[in-house]
Amino acid sequence: MIKINATKTNLNKILKWSSSRFNELHKSEVIDRILKYIKKGNDVSDLYSTGCYSKSGSGSGTDYKFEIINGRNYLSIGYIEFLDFVVKKKVELIKGERGKYPVPKTFKI
Repeated sequence: MIKINATKTNLNKILKWSSSRFNELHKSEVIDRILKYIKKGNDVSDLYSTGCYSKSGSGSGTDYKFEIINGRNYLSIGYIEFLDFVVKKKVELIKGERGKYPVPKTFKI
């Protein structure tokens, strides 16, 4: 599993968000919410969905599941299918070790 620093910059690189007016939250609001959860440190599970995001403009959206389990922060990237969350990629968000775990240049969803 890839480890990445929990910073606004890194989350901005990881989250691919459409500008659809149908999104419940803006990308910056999702990032702020994740960072607040990490700061509090309580176990939590939260799901974020974005509209149709793709470079060609076709297809489906992307879903993100943020979890804190026993003090460890996880961000799963995937989609919801038949009420199940299907994980395409999962990263661990590390708090407080600035610069040690940047987003890899080869990181792709």
